[in-house]
Amino acid sequence: AAASSPAGPQQQAMQSAAGGTSGGTAAGTSAQQRAPGGTPQAVGGAHQPAAAGAPPGALPAGGAPAAVQGSLQPGAAAQPLAASGPGVQTPAAAPGLPGMPQIPRPGQPATGPQQQTGQVQGQSAPTPMTPQQQQQQQQGGAAVIASPQLQQQQPQLPGAPQQPGSAAAGGVEVQPHAQRQRQREPRPPELVDYDVCREVMDQLRLHHPALATTMEAVFGEIGNKFVARPEERLYSVMHALLYRCYKQPYSNEAVVPDSLRKELNNVCKACFTGKHTVPDGDKLASFRDQFISSLDPTHETYAATLGELIDKLKAWRDMLEDVVRDTPPALLRLETLSRKLQDQTFADMEMLGSVPGDDLAGSNGGDAPVMLISIAPDVPIVRRHGNCHRRLQLLGSDGRSRYFTVQMGQTFLSTPGIAGASDDRMCNLMRAMNQLLDRHPQARKRHLAYHVPSIVPVLPGVRLVEEDTSYITYGATYESYCQRYVREADLPIALFKKRCFPPTGGPHDAQTRFEALKEIVNENIVHENIFSQHVYKMVRTAGHLWVFKKQLCTQMALSGLLSYALVLGGRQPNKILIARATGNVHQLEFYPTYAQTGLLEKPEPVPFRLTRNLATFFSPFGVEGVFLTSMTAAAQALVGERDKDLTPLLSPAKPDKWAHSNLAAVLVLYFRDDIQSWACKRQGRPFMHSLQPSFPLATLKSLCHTNMANCMEKLSAVAPNPAAAGVPGGSKMAEYPHKLRDRAQALEYLSRMDSTWHPWY
Repeated sequence: AAASSPAGPQQQAMQSAAGGTSGGTAAGTSAQQRAPGGTPQAVGGAHQPAAAGAPPGALPAGGAPAAVQGSLQPGAAAQPLAASGPGVQTPAAAPGLPGMPQIPRPGQPATGPQQQTGQVQGQSAPTPMTPQQQQQQQQGGAAVIASPQLQQQQPQLPGAPQQPGSAAAGGVEVQPHAQRQRQREPRPPELVDYDVCREVMDQLRLHHPALATTMEAVFGEIGNKFVARPEERLYSVMHALLYRCYKQPYSNEAVVPDSLRKELNNVCKACFTGKHTVPDGDKLASFRDQFISSLDPTHETYAATLGELIDKLKAWRDMLEDVVRDTPPALLRLETLSRKLQDQTFADMEMLGSVPGDDLAGSNGGDAPVMLISIAPDVPIVRRHGNCHRRLQLLGSDGRSRYFTVQMGQTFLSTPGIAGASDDRMCNLMRAMNQLLDRHPQARKRHLAYHVPSIVPVLPGVRLVEEDTSYITYGATYESYCQRYVREADLPIALFKKRCFPPTGGPHDAQTRFEALKEIVNENIVHENIFSQHVYKMVRTAGHLWVFKKQLCTQMALSGLLSYALVLGGRQPNKILIARATGNVHQLEFYPTYAQTGLLEKPEPVPFRLTRNLATFFSPFGVEGVFLTSMTAAAQALVGERDKDLTPLLSPAKPDKWAHSNLAAVLVLYFRDDIQSWACKRQGRPFMHSLQPSFPLATLKSLCHTNMANCMEKLSAVAPNPAAAGVPGGSKMAEYPHKLRDRAQALEYLSRMDSTWHPWY
C-alpha cells in the first residue's frame, strides 16, 4: 500500500532501505499475498481524493485503488519506485500498470496491455476497508485493501510502527516449510539453556553495556589468573588420595584396590605424561621420574600392598608441603597476578555476594545497595587441609571490606556442578530458616541464627566463597597440637585400622571397633582437652572466652539440629570452619544423601557431632544450658505453632499435618531441586539437565513430601511440648533431645563411625 502522507527525508530513506528485500516486493509500498487458488496478488496504488461529500476514509470517487497482478516466483527482482506526486511513491515498473506489459507466467503466453480497472480479471472485487484501516488512512498510514486472511507481514525496521496483520500486532507470520519443520523438532536441553543465557546476556549488554563489560572482565580475570600452581594442585591430590586410602575397609597388608590404581594412573597421566606434560622449567619437572617410579601403577617399583602405598603417599605429601610452604612469596600482589583488575573501573557494579535481606542492603543509608569500589592490592594465599586458595579483599562504598577465597572445582566438589549447587541450595535454605528464627520470641532472645556466607559462581568449576580472615578448621587445632609435641597426626587412624582390620583378613564386629576406640581414649593417645587448650591460648581475656564459648556452642547446636533433621553426615574435622574472632561456624559440603529410592538415607549412627573435645570445652553447663536449649528453641521456631483458626480452612478430605508451617513449603522446594540434581549425578548426565524432570511428576511430588514429612517429624520431636508444661503459655523440654545428646557422646555409637571422622577428637 502506498503512503498517503508526504514522505520526509527520513521516511524516504527507510523506504529505500526496505526496498532491497527479495521476493519481487516493493517493501514498505505494497502488500503481496497468495490467493486461495494459488494466484499471487499485489494490492497497491496511490492515494486518490475521495468524492465530494463522502465520509472521511471513504474510497476514491473512481472506485477502488488499482490492483496489480505480479509474479511472486522465487528469484524475482524487486521493483523500483517512482514518484507520482509530491512525497508519494508508487511502483514504476510493476506488472499490470497501464502502459506496461504483463509478465507472463511459465508456460503461458504474454498478454497485451490491460486497462486500469477496479479489479484484476478473473478475481473478485476487493474487500471494503475496515474502520481501523480507514482511520489509518486518515492519519497518513498505509491503506491495505485486502482481507485479514490475505495480509502478509511487512518488513519492519527497528523502531518502526507495527503494521496491521504483522506477527507483533497479532497476525499470522508466514514461515518457510523448512523453518517450521525445524521448530517442530525438539531441541537438546543444552541448546535451550544456552539460548536463554545468551538472551539474558544480550539484554544486559543492550541496557547496561558498561556493567556487562565490567562483569565479564572481572570474572574472566578471576577465573583465569587466580588459580593454584601445579605443585599446589598436586599437593591437594596427595591429600585426597591418602584420605581415600584410609577409608578402604582393608588391612595394610591387603593388595591395592583397583579403584586406587585407576586414580593413580590418571594422576600420573594428567601431571607428567601425554599432552599435560610438565615443562622442564617447572618445579614438578625436577622429580618427575621419581614420582612415576613410586606411584605409577604400570611401573615395576609400584607399591605391592595398601600399607606401602600409604607410606609413599605420606612421604610425597610431606615433601610437597615443604615445597608449597617454602616457595616465595607467601603474599602475592594484584599487579603481578592481574594488571587489568588493578586498573579496572567498577562502573555500577554492586558488592559481590549481596542478597536480599543481607546487612549490605541499605547499609550506607536508605535503600541504596553497596557498590564495589576496588580490589585491595594484597592477595594472600590461604592453605587449609591440603588446599591452597587466593583470598581477595573487596572494598565497598560503605567503607567496609569483604573477603572472598577463589576456590577451584577440585577443592569443593567431586562431580562438576553437583556439590557446588547443593551448597548454594543449602545456604538459601538456612537464610529462610533465619527469617523464621527471627520471628520467634525464644529464638530471637537467644540470638539464634545460622552463619551463612555468600557463594558467587564465577565460571564452571570456579566460585568465590565469602569467609572470615580468622577462619580455622576444627581439624587444624589437632594438627597444630601434633606439630607442637612432634606427633604424627595420622597415628590414631593407623592404630584403629590395625585393630579393626587384622592382617589375617578376618571379619570384625562392633565389639572389636568399640575396644579399639576405647583403647585410643583410655591410653590418652588423643587427649580430651586439646581443643580447650588451643582456645585458651588464642583468646585474650576471660570475657572474650565466655562470648566465644557461648557463640560456638549455639552454632554447633544449630548445625546439629539441621544435621539430625536432614540427615546430613560427613562432619569430619576438616569440614568444620570456626571463626576465631566471633565463634561462628561454617560447615563445608553440608548437603544430604539419598538412598536408591530417592528418600533420605541415614549414613551415620550418631545424629550430630558432639565428641569428647567439644563436650569438654563446652562443659556440662554449656551442654545442658546452651546446647540443648538452643536446639529445642530453634526446633520450636522452625516447626511453628498450629493456628486453631486456620485448621477449619484446611481440606477436610485430606488434611495436611504441616500446612501451618512455613518451613514445610520451603523444604518441598528444596527437595525438588536437590533430588533432581542427585538424579542427574546418579544417571551420569550433565548438571544442566537437572532443569529437566528426572522423575515423573507424581513420583517427584511424593518423594518431596515424604522427605519433608520426615524432617518435620524429627523437628517436632526435638521441640518442647506446650501441653506437658501445665502452665498456660509455657512449654516443657522434651526428653528426646537428651537421648540425642547421649547417643552423640556414647562410645558405642562413635566406634561405628569411620576412622577419617576422628571419633576420638
